[in-house]
Amino acid sequence: MCRGKRFCVELGSDPLRWSRTVPLPLPDWFDAQLDTFVEAARYVASGDRASGVSVLQSIRSNDLRCWLCEHGQMSGIHRRRTLGVPAPPYSGDTDKNNLRAIEDRVFTRDGYRCRYCGTRVVAKSALAALERAVGKPEFCCSTNINAEDHGIVLVFKAVADHVAPLKLGGRTDLDNLVTGCQPCNYGKYNFTLDQLGLDDPRERPPVTDDWDGLTSLVPGLKANPGGR
Repeated sequence: MCRGKRFCVELGSDPLRWSRTVPLPLPDWFDAQLDTFVEAARYVASGDRASGVSVLQSIRSNDLRCWLCEHGQMSGIHRRRTLGVPAPPYSGDTDKNNLRAIEDRVFTRDGYRCRYCGTRVVAKSALAALERAVGKPEFCCSTNINAEDHGIVLVFKAVADHVAPLKLGGRTDLDNLVTGCQPCNYGKYNFTLDQLGLDDPRERPPVTDDWDGLTSLVPGLKANPGGR
């Protein structure tokens, strides 16, 4: 466990060995958990709630949660502490009032993939529709409490990340926003790229393919509200 420790055992204490693209690389087994979640969502969207719930129950939700809380959320703090790069002065007022108005454009532009680590992320609308379709006891995504929301939500929910931190004057616009997964967003926290020893993700073009964040399943999920 790394929360409260001097360094993270997964990150390590040597900055020369750290990734320059991601606060902390996701474990290899994460991708298979997302594939399993996609299978479950497709079952439910097709009207087969029972099969979907059965597949959901096979996901390593608690392991995803534990990794996020003990490693993913803490990676930026460990990086900043070790590097000791001071934060720049506050550069003016800004807000995120228009974030919801443009975040879907950010996700679509970036192919629903984290611009830091490259992992696929899931649209909030798909997560919410699945919760309604199967019920919170089977899949919870709406509490914003780590101990209650499903591990898939804690890792793979799409988030629009401010590259230049909001609290340091970063703007809420398309030029300063990139798609992030939850571990990268939490790991980056309110730190600058320099404070974390990271390269600018905007210098790498987004990867776009047929992944749509499961937005194409939303109509089917909404048509099968078995969890009500």
